[in-house]
Amino acid sequence: GIAMAMLAGAALIQWAEGIGSLQFSFIGEIRPWQLTFLVASIPGVIAFLLMLSVREPVRRLASGRASEASTPSISEVVNYVRLRKASYGTIIIGFTLLSLTSYGYMSWVPTYLIRFFNISTVNAGLLVGVIYLIAGLVGTLGGGWLSDFLFQRGYKDAPLRVAILAAIGVSIFGVVATMMSDIVWTVVFLCIALTFLIMPYGLAAVALQTITPNQMRGQINAFYLLVLNLVALGLGPLLVALLTDYLFKDPMALGKSLSLVTLIVAPSAVFVLRLGLRYYRPGT
Repeated sequence: GIAMAMLAGAALIQWAEGIGSLQFSFIGEIRPWQLTFLVASIPGVIAFLLMLSVREPVRRLASGRASEASTPSISEVVNYVRLRKASYGTIIIGFTLLSLTSYGYMSWVPTYLIRFFNISTVNAGLLVGVIYLIAGLVGTLGGGWLSDFLFQRGYKDAPLRVAILAAIGVSIFGVVATMMSDIVWTVVFLCIALTFLIMPYGLAAVALQTITPNQMRGQINAFYLLVLNLVALGLGPLLVALLTDYLFKDPMALGKSLSLVTLIVAPSAVFVLRLGLRYYRPGT
């Protein structure tokens, strides 16, 4: 999804700039950047229409029997989580910290390439799209495969172990990636760093669902996504911008800001997830 957004977005920007500004009597002038947003919104409308055809599947118990069991109340879910707050807390905080770094990269790497290497917006979108295409496939599938591999060898906490490995990789390659002076090495290290950054996405859902009863999984995953978006998406891009504007006070220091955020946040994720291994008890 990210890769296609970058690739299609780059082509869309080029197309909109070729058309130029458009005039409409009922809304006035639409500039190329505004036209880009309008056209980019079309897949969202299509997705909405497709979702209207989706029906809620019958809930099944662990035994596989169909069930009409009622959804537990919010208070029941809260009480369940409170008794296991160390398990849920370390998972949610650890994966949110990793995502904070990821959202920072996602938001600012195209701008970094444009500023530091003086390439066009279209070329930056194409380049980042290819990077995400490679990193997304390798990271997501590789993380799932490695987690299954460890689980089959008796590591019931395999999702957390792979996430810790990913966080260590981000701590190294995520810092180095935006410190290179050569664009070729920058792309190479960005591919590696983003592979590690994307690796935990699927693992977070696995880690949460394997310690959560069937009837509570929807609510707990919803809470996790709420925290993830409020904190990671809210702070990731913002922290990079604040460091660039107020600490380094130089637009060309954007790479340093990305490296500094990664240097602080990714090792913190390693610490929290490592702590979570003590409390992670699947099936309890």
